[in-house]
Amino acid sequence: MFISSVFLAQLFIYPGIQTLECFTCCTDNAKSEYSILLVNIQKATNSEAESPLARAERLDKLYTRLANKDISERAAQELVSVIERVWLDSGSHTVDFLMERALAATRSQNYDISIQILNRVVELAPDYAEGWNQLAVAYYLSENFDQTLPPLLRALSLDRRHFKAIEGYGVLMREMGNKRAALSAFRRVLVINPRSSSAREAEAELSREIDGQGI
Repeated sequence: MFISSVFLAQLFIYPGIQTLECFTCCTDNAKSEYSILLVNIQKATNSEAESPLARAERLDKLYTRLANKDISERAAQELVSVIERVWLDSGSHTVDFLMERALAATRSQNYDISIQILNRVVELAPDYAEGWNQLAVAYYLSENFDQTLPPLLRALSLDRRHFKAIEGYGVLMREMGNKRAALSAFRRVLVINPRSSSAREAEAELSREIDGQGI
């Protein structure tokens, strides 16, 4: 069951933060949530001089907030966008430029070009989790399944709460027929990002399949 490239591109190749507007129609609680998010977005935008430790601490706070099931749906969506912006920011203008080119190539289904650029990205920035994650995505979309797992595991070794990489692992394990590993991955995503509709849907489907097989 090869999952469509269109679906995966929508799921794993994200454009970054969109402008936050429409505050006038929000409740006081929502406005408070958005105020916090705007601060995080500003920090993400100005993170060029941020140390790796400071970046890790900020991501830890964002992940902790995202895991809170009591926040609103919209606040959770915007938190995901903030986290994605942090993921994409490598701290290097050169690497960021290459990432833009690589993501554009992936969106255009020019996977060979994307893979070539992304290999250069991880060569320049071997501790950049998002570079490895996007390399895994490009390999998967090009149906190079054997080459998908190593960069995916590398990304997760650098950021164990990278929920898009964990979900990608779940997609790959499901494709390979390892339903237990896939189910575990999707459940892990839901711990980190309880609002993930794609992970919730996959978790429900796999739970039914496994229960039906008596596994």
